[in-house]
Amino acid sequence: MSKTMNTDSPVLFYTDLSTLAWDEDATLPRLSPARREIVLRRPPKERPAAAYAELLLHYAARECGYPSFAETEIVWQGKPYFAKERAPFSFNLSHAGNTVAVLLCPAGTNSGTECPHLCGMDCEELRPLRNMDAIARKMFTEEERAWLDTQNDRIRAFFRLWTAKEAFIKYTGEGFSRPLATVLTDFYARCATASDSGVSCRIYHFETENAVLCAALDADTDRPPVFCTVPANRIP
Repeated sequence: MSKTMNTDSPVLFYTDLSTLAWDEDATLPRLSPARREIVLRRPPKERPAAAYAELLLHYAARECGYPSFAETEIVWQGKPYFAKERAPFSFNLSHAGNTVAVLLCPAGTNSGTECPHLCGMDCEELRPLRNMDAIARKMFTEEERAWLDTQNDRIRAFFRLWTAKEAFIKYTGEGFSRPLATVLTDFYARCATASDSGVSCRIYHFETENAVLCAALDADTDRPPVFCTVPANRIP
């Protein structure tokens, strides 16, 4: 992907930090003051991914042809957004373990629309959960639990459900103020819907050997995200 990438499609940028030689003293000065403060509040093992979330966002903006936004201040409260400029795209990001992802959605993703669209993004690294069934009973619907029980790889299937629901609440900006049990998933229709309001969005899953990622986009989005793997050592 060139630095002058010209696409009307959303792009999901993904990087794996597992081989990164983390140098905190060298990396922190590359962050905005607000993001640096967030990173330093994290436990040491979580700091690389928290830091690279901002660096990957700046990289994504440059790659998609928005270099000025790579230097624009971001408000990191709630759903992040650019503080001073109205961006011609929307974005969302997520990180877990060594996995970092940024979803960038340019204006014009839907035909006849000039405004940026909403988007949400979640990623989770695959790992066994001792309380997975208890979480499923609390967070998933009866139909979702029945589907989960039919899957050969229950861990991967669990995180497909979880990431879809969390991508939805990040799409709407509600966060965990919305109980995940009220988000209904339909993988065949590629959609997630709020049971109480009918608000709906498209969901697209991407999977690696170690992680599950989900992008949430407007329900009338007419093309899936482009999936772009970025080596960590290529991120300036």
